[in-house]
Amino acid sequence: MGQYFEYFAATAEEAAACVPDGPTAAGHTVCEVKGIDPVVVLGELFAHARGEDGYDLDRSLERWPVERRPPEGDAELVRVHDGNVAALASVPDERLPGITVRWAAGEYWVALERPEELAPSVAQLRDIAVAANRPGHGMYAWWLP
Repeated sequence: MGQYFEYFAATAEEAAACVPDGPTAAGHTVCEVKGIDPVVVLGELFAHARGEDGYDLDRSLERWPVERRPPEGDAELVRVHDGNVAALASVPDERLPGITVRWAAGEYWVALERPEELAPSVAQLRDIAVAANRPGHGMYAWWLP
């Protein structure tokens, strides 16, 4: 069980067009993950990317959401806070393994996560953050609740 999320980079107009059918159907490069919501679980990854020792849910909620599109049908679309995107986009390759290990040990996972299984998703999320960090773009989370 659990929700599947698709994270992608797009302009606001491109993202809005994805609401009904999702970013994959619209041809965007996505990182599809299960159970990695844009507030709590992904928020912890952003905290590690910023070099913070711990994750502060209250502070994370201040950063989220910047924009939430009213869903048409059952899909939801959220724009991830630009500061979080910039933090993740700035992580060089050599820091990814350490961040992945710290993230896997986080307290918000539903089940025990192994760093080697999370590593591809962390790299994909970072690459999407890099693409989203371009002028006029953002990082979005799309899912079917």
